[in-house]
Amino acid sequence: MLRALSGHDAAGPLLAAALERLTAARWALGAAVYSVEGRGSLSPLARCGEGPLDSPTVQTLAERSLAQGSPVTGTLTQGPVAWHLLAAPVAFQGEVLGALVAARPQETGEGPAAWTQEGEVVGLLLGMALGRLRLEAHLRARQQEQEALLQRLLQAQEEERRRIARGLHDDISQALLALSLRIDDLRDRCTPGASLDRADFSALKQALYDALDEVHRIIFNLRPQILDDMGLVPAAMWLAQEHLQRRGVETSFEVSGRQRRLPEPVETVAFRVIQEAVVNIQRHAQATSAHLALTFKPDALDILVLDNGQGFDPNQVRVHPGQPRGLGLLGMRERLALVHGTLTITSKPGQGTIIHAHIPLAKAEPQSREGGAP
Repeated sequence: MLRALSGHDAAGPLLAAALERLTAARWALGAAVYSVEGRGSLSPLARCGEGPLDSPTVQTLAERSLAQGSPVTGTLTQGPVAWHLLAAPVAFQGEVLGALVAARPQETGEGPAAWTQEGEVVGLLLGMALGRLRLEAHLRARQQEQEALLQRLLQAQEEERRRIARGLHDDISQALLALSLRIDDLRDRCTPGASLDRADFSALKQALYDALDEVHRIIFNLRPQILDDMGLVPAAMWLAQEHLQRRGVETSFEVSGRQRRLPEPVETVAFRVIQEAVVNIQRHAQATSAHLALTFKPDALDILVLDNGQGFDPNQVRVHPGQPRGLGLLGMRERLALVHGTLTITSKPGQGTIIHAHIPLAKAEPQSREGGAP
């Protein structure tokens, strides 16, 4: 039995091999596994051997077994053959995955009590095998997501480097070159007896200010100083104003609970999650209004971002290598996982989107950092 469970990576072949082993050992003349579908209905997943496995009586036994959480037995006579029937749950870590059903003539095999015990063990083994397959599938999906995210992060890093280099070249370099030319012009005009206009120095000073502003803009885009100096709430308000209000999206902002500075990793993660959410609204939602709420609880921070945009189906957003779709949401989840947070997305096409991030806080939370908001 265990050998039959060990060499397969798909539920169908694994169950078929296991049931074939059971019938070959004459444990049952026929056996089948039903999976639990929506609304508790049963659907055949694998079958081997003979017997009345599709009869309503067997279906009823399987439903009773799942309802009770334990094996049940019954009998059925079809023509000259009287069948002994068994149904047992197939479960993994407390979750019911399906039901095992088996049939054999009443005059064969051990008594009903021994067969029932054996059926319970077989159901447990099948549940462990199916649970292992599901865990492996989950791990493979997570690995694919991690690879896609890593690829996207590397691309984003290179894009950011190009953007900074372009900004330095196109803006700072040009401003400094223009400033150098103005200085050369002033130097050439600084001859004995020459008079210089104050407007020349004002223009020179303005050129310096312009270059300095551009440096500040590049630094701010890398790491907004407002987050470090003022805290999460002012930084979140700036994000809403910069990405939504300035682009015509009517935006409301709400803060509840005891507003305070939080540990730096928490504030950074919360800021980046809000940033991704509002940028998604700006780029994809086609929304006319949005709402951002921060709730400071004694033991948690809750972030709520909602919009009235076009929405989407979260179940259809899957991350695959080379495809950027869904990477923003995955990045939010990964950031939140660093601080043991969770992300819940509620959305439907045409019905807007609600993003809820929950970040637990340590009970012994550090005191507010110097310079933080009250």
